[in-house]
Amino acid sequence: MVGASGGDGMQERGFRGRVPAPGPGPLADWGWLLLFLLLVLATQLGSLRREVIDWDEGTFLLMAQDVLRGHLPYTKIYDMKPPGLFLLLAAPLGIFGESLAVARLFGDASIVLTAAATFLAARRYSGSRLAAGLAVLAMVSALSLPFGLYTSSEILAIAPLAWALLLLMTRRRSFGASIAVGALLCLATLIRTNLALVVIAVGLLCLAGAFLPRLGFHRRFVAGYVAGGLGPLAALVLAYWACGALDVLVLGAVTVPRHYSDEMGFVSALRTTRTNASETARAYPLTFGILVGLALLGSLSAVARGIEAARRGVDEAGVDALVLWTGAGAVALSILISGGGYPHYLLQLYPFAAVSAAWAIGLRPLRPVLAGAVLVSVLAAAAATARDTAAVLWDPAAVRASYKVRNAAEAIRADMAPGDRIWTMHEHLVLFYLDRPPITPVATHPDNIVRASILGPLAEAGYSHADELGYILGLRPDYIVNNAYGMPFYIVGENRTRVAAFLEADYDTWYARDGVVVYRRRSKGRPAG
Repeated sequence: MVGASGGDGMQERGFRGRVPAPGPGPLADWGWLLLFLLLVLATQLGSLRREVIDWDEGTFLLMAQDVLRGHLPYTKIYDMKPPGLFLLLAAPLGIFGESLAVARLFGDASIVLTAAATFLAARRYSGSRLAAGLAVLAMVSALSLPFGLYTSSEILAIAPLAWALLLLMTRRRSFGASIAVGALLCLATLIRTNLALVVIAVGLLCLAGAFLPRLGFHRRFVAGYVAGGLGPLAALVLAYWACGALDVLVLGAVTVPRHYSDEMGFVSALRTTRTNASETARAYPLTFGILVGLALLGSLSAVARGIEAARRGVDEAGVDALVLWTGAGAVALSILISGGGYPHYLLQLYPFAAVSAAWAIGLRPLRPVLAGAVLVSVLAAAAATARDTAAVLWDPAAVRASYKVRNAAEAIRADMAPGDRIWTMHEHLVLFYLDRPPITPVATHPDNIVRASILGPLAEAGYSHADELGYILGLRPDYIVNNAYGMPFYIVGENRTRVAAFLEADYDTWYARDGVVVYRRRSKGRPAG
């Protein structure tokens, strides 16, 4: 396994002269990795019982499916996430089949990769294999929350982010590692745009290392870092250039996200993030709350120890801490300026939280209590997901047969004629099952059709219509898919009245089962079923 050797012994550590206690070799590392894998399966596999956890996942699947049709992201249909996310997700769907199970298991594999890198980084940082392993178990347990159970952009981005963190801690003197770090952080940014701030922050740290030899960076680390980062980006730009779609790439990956991020100011994002974090901790105190508590304790202790050690000069462990805090600070700031503050954004901080938690667990006076807290977290996560996991393992076919959106899609498939149009006001996973594009390029995500920050720049570029909803109504869809809760939350005011009148004029409730409602155009000529 990559990384500095660490022992199972718990010892007092400072930022200077830290020497890991002797302990077992790489075999113990593989044992921990196996334990992480088992916990990921125990807590994540049950997610397959829930067809829809977050509607963003359906959008990602549609975009990845469009890639498999031979289209670069944005050129035919649009969602605001970076193109790397859709290209990456398309790979397992193309190899193993276009299914929800493949997408979820791909997310699980990303968690395992994240856990492995985080463990090695935490072992390096804490000087203890046991503390590192326990910290990662706490991280995996905290991923059992609803926003950690589906394949999100955050789940896929934290894997390259964690491996870049590991290399920055353990291979600063390697030119080859500098190239790998650049490529990994570029990949992470092509999955989550806000992580571009991490690229800049790490680049500045590497630049400082070029002028401050005591930081321990290779003298050409900056050059390798830049070269590695330009590689994936250059390949992407070249692909769009070859298709004559560079303007679409800039529009979709830069212009629209910039407008979207302006929706919520920094102060509002800070307030929203703080509220969501505190509410999540209250709702899940035994998983999320324990990870956050351990991370905060580790951070406070490490800062105090770092201030004390700084008086004696910088050593390897001090630079490790600088790397950790630079990355964590950049991620946190990027979340606040990304125009959101949703709970799932916090997943990007999990690897840093786990590394910091390992430091806390290694504190000699507190280690039994903190190790016990991790055990509670693991048991809480396993108990919360055990029923769903057992159902998936016992009868996976029955679980798949219970998918309500899939069943609605099959009903539509049996009734529809070639050329029929489907508008998904909600439950747009229907289109993935039917292998059909959305009714308009922007309707890949249901509420894109009314979001001014998204429609504005797209309409100005001729990609969509200023009144996208009105355009869709003018197309007179043959089927309209919704959930059983009535008019979607994003259709408000005059639009709500307009859509209600439109449905009343020419649509019947044709399918209503298990929370999915399908309206069928009356003038299609066949009676409602």
